[in-house]
Amino acid sequence: MTRSMLAVAITAQLGLSDCDELALDAYTDKSTVPLWAVPGWNCSIENGFLKGNGGKINPNGPASKAEAIVVLSNVADYVDE
Repeated sequence: MTRSMLAVAITAQLGLSDCDELALDAYTDKSTVPLWAVPGWNCSIENGFLKGNGGKINPNGPASKAEAIVVLSNVADYVDE
């Protein structure tokens, strides 16, 4: 599973949409985000589910188990709010 797939899956399950369309602007590799994943990334960034590293989000890279655990923890925090 790629990081983009994870971003889309999480935000779809939470029913999130209409998030900050400029959220990706902070990342230098935003142009590599697949078009179908842009809304998911915007919502994931806005809500703190996924974060970048060194100004990049690596949207097409694999989501490691450790990253998935962190994302799920961030989602749990979001749901508890």
